[in-house]
Order: sequence, then C-alpha cells, then structure tokens
Amino acid sequence: MANPLTTRREGDCFRFFLTLEEPAAAPEDAARLSGLLAPFLDEKRVEAFAAAAIHTALEELLTNLGKFGRPASGAPPEPASLTAEGEIMVNAPGTVLRLIDNGIEFNPALRPPPVFPDNPEQLVPGGLGLHMLQTMFSSFSHSRENGKNVGVWTIR
Repeated sequence: MANPLTTRREGDCFRFFLTLEEPAAAPEDAARLSGLLAPFLDEKRVEAFAAAAIHTALEELLTNLGKFGRPASGAPPEPASLTAEGEIMVNAPGTVLRLIDNGIEFNPALRPPPVFPDNPEQLVPGGLGLHMLQTMFSSFSHSRENGKNVGVWTIR
C-alpha cells in the first residue's frame, strides 16, 4: 500500500511531504517520489551525478526512516505515524536536499564508518548506505529541532 505523498514545485525548489503509515512501504514511496522529482531535476538541468545522488539519498534515508525511525520494540508507538518532509533546492551553490523527519533522534554523521573486511562475503549489513551518501555529497549537517531530525545534504 502506498503511503500519502504530496509534492509541490516552487521555482527552483521541489517540496514533498510523506506520511509513513506503512513504514515497510518506504522503499516504494522513495521510488514514487523519485519518479515525480526526475522531471524537475531534468528541467533544471541538474548534472547526472547530482541527480543520481539525490535519488539515492531519498531511497536510503526514507528506507532507513521506515525501518529504524521508531523506538525499539516494547517502547510506546510514538509518533503514531512517521513523517518526512523535504525540499530539493537547485539554485543554491550546488544541489541541496533538506530532509526533516519525526523519527527517533539519529545523526548519521555520528555513525562510525563501516568495516570493510578483506573477504566481501564477511561484510556485515549496516551503515554502508549512509557511508556511500557521505562520500557522494560535498557536505552534510544535522540538527535536532522541535523533536525532529533535520538533515541538509549538499552536492556541488
């Protein structure tokens, strides 16, 4: 089942709001959002690498929110629904993704880098997607404001 998603274009900015009523559907929601965003990025002539980075970030960050945005099992189910609101700005120096979510507090910059064993079959899941984003984007900042995570990813 698709989650409620609204989008709006305002000049050089593409805005969205997603309610994750069904967190397991987050990957499909990210794909749907990318499909709506692609014509905007094409129209604004965003470079292919930057556009791919934005699409990858949306998939990774929304999927992680769906999987890990709530407290560990046994904790109260607050918030009732996870939400993500964001904007992609193309008039800034570079392309900027600003994502705000009401999931549990999480700062990707504080996550240790993944360990890369000599044998790829021994690679342990976790952290690889965020590490990839940190290498794709020029800068990243995180803050916690009014009980929400605010991440700003910039690619130049």
